[in-house]
Amino acid sequence: MDLAECQGAMRTRIAQTEQENEYRRDRETKFQPQAVQQDQSSGDDQLPVLPPHLPRPEYAKTVHLIGQDDKEVSFYAACELGLMPQVESFIQESNPSQAVRQFGLEQASFGNQPAVARYLLEHGTLLHDNVFLRRELGQPGDSPKDISIFDRERQESQDPLALVQVFLDFGWHPNQLWHGTQVPHNFPKAPFMECLTNRPLLTLLLSHGADTALSRHNVSLYDKIPLDRRCGSVIDSAVGLWDPSLVALLVDHGAEPTYARPLHKVVRWMGGPSRGPPFSQRRPMAEYLLSSGTAKVDDVKRITFSDIIHRPSPRKEDLTPFVYACAGQDWDMAEWLLEKGADADALGGKAFQPMYFMMPYYGPSDPKVVKALVEKIKNRET
Repeated sequence: MDLAECQGAMRTRIAQTEQENEYRRDRETKFQPQAVQQDQSSGDDQLPVLPPHLPRPEYAKTVHLIGQDDKEVSFYAACELGLMPQVESFIQESNPSQAVRQFGLEQASFGNQPAVARYLLEHGTLLHDNVFLRRELGQPGDSPKDISIFDRERQESQDPLALVQVFLDFGWHPNQLWHGTQVPHNFPKAPFMECLTNRPLLTLLLSHGADTALSRHNVSLYDKIPLDRRCGSVIDSAVGLWDPSLVALLVDHGAEPTYARPLHKVVRWMGGPSRGPPFSQRRPMAEYLLSSGTAKVDDVKRITFSDIIHRPSPRKEDLTPFVYACAGQDWDMAEWLLEKGADADALGGKAFQPMYFMMPYYGPSDPKVVKALVEKIKNRET
């Protein structure tokens, strides 16, 4: 995108930003803040209090602090494109307001321009949460959506490693939450989850104290669903990438396996169409989880099922990995679990009952197969 095209797009973005902020302010006046979100300790003395929220930018709180003046628009475009001479000239000659500087910092961030971001921060621009998360209205007719600099699809073309390092240099902490853009429902944005396939970026965040048990970063005082600080989704997702060293990295930096369901996450549906990878590909991860103590063979975890009969409240059941493997007709893994000492009779012998897997059409399992498998292992041991 050249400068002229960027300036045209920037005028649209300014108008959309003003529109979105006005809507948000209007909605916020109609909701009573939820006290649960004000106390980031989550009422648990065992969990440390999180750093304060990043502040919202001035232009999000007050109307008409950013505008369509030609020089101002050119400054924003220069920030997005990384045109440092134009950025420096505008700052030195115009001495813009904090709101204008902050909007420029947002453009530099989402344009992945670390040099511009550093310059603005060095010259008095205050860090704010719109440099990490913003609302995109898109083209007319498109549904608005939240985008983050950590979104995996953005990382494929714009690695934010250098940009994130700049923000860390200026006092940002990875556990600082962002104000959610929605009232009262925010679609979870979990940056640590998005960074699992970017090992250098993930390592940088972990080395600065990132808490991978945060369920999301976009938290509003008006959210009806409280922040979960004992979320195991990052470890669970790492298991599904089949790289034991990735799980080890997370655990070594404080990720808590007891919040997650690591061994259950190795189980895959193998009873028909849409099968998962063979157990031979998954076995190294399963072996690591047990040998490292990350999981135990008879861990009981609550599993959520996509069962249409129980909507809008999904079916949830407490299962051991063996019971879950039987439900998924993942017989190779079920046999391996028995070899590792799994209790086939756990949970009242649930494994010997017909069971469905994640979807209501995945099943039922055949109890006769389970019995035959157990007998096979017993005969082998004798």
